[in-house]
Amino acid sequence: MEIRLGMNATVLGDGPTGLFYVQLLKKAGTGKIRLVGMRENRLELGRRLGADETTNLRTQTLQSLAETQDIVIEAAGTEASLQSGIQLLKKGGQLLLFGLPGQPIVTDIQSVVLKELRLYGSTNAPGVWPRVIEMIASGGVKVYPLITHRYAFDELDKAVETARSQSDEAIKIIVHNP
Repeated sequence: MEIRLGMNATVLGDGPTGLFYVQLLKKAGTGKIRLVGMRENRLELGRRLGADETTNLRTQTLQSLAETQDIVIEAAGTEASLQSGIQLLKKGGQLLLFGLPGQPIVTDIQSVVLKELRLYGSTNAPGVWPRVIEMIASGGVKVYPLITHRYAFDELDKAVETARSQSDEAIKIIVHNP
């Protein structure tokens, strides 16, 4: 992706990945960063980590942002978030696809072509890990605020249950061997 100072960016998805992307965009010098999600506690954490604005899709819509964004990072992995990302981007915008849907989804290719959007797919890129470690070590990216639960290895069943419960409070669950 090409990120320049002052670009407007939106992150779709308030999970751990979306919260990391907010920090990375801030570090890269983007202008206004908006985090979009459905959990108020995560949106508040996003504001503390660098989001200038947040949108809670349970109470707000994104219609007023149509065609205003230079960058959209899709970190939710849903058909609705992909469609929103395409709608939010202005002509020549960039869409990073990181969220993994559980099944193939339909997308509006006509808008992608007519708006001359650039699409990027991303997964675990092994070449970036040394840089990520450096950013965490320097404090440029904060990971500890995302850790909401810690379990000892002998409590693995509790950790799995917490993760499966889809609790709004659970962001990142750590299992450790004391």
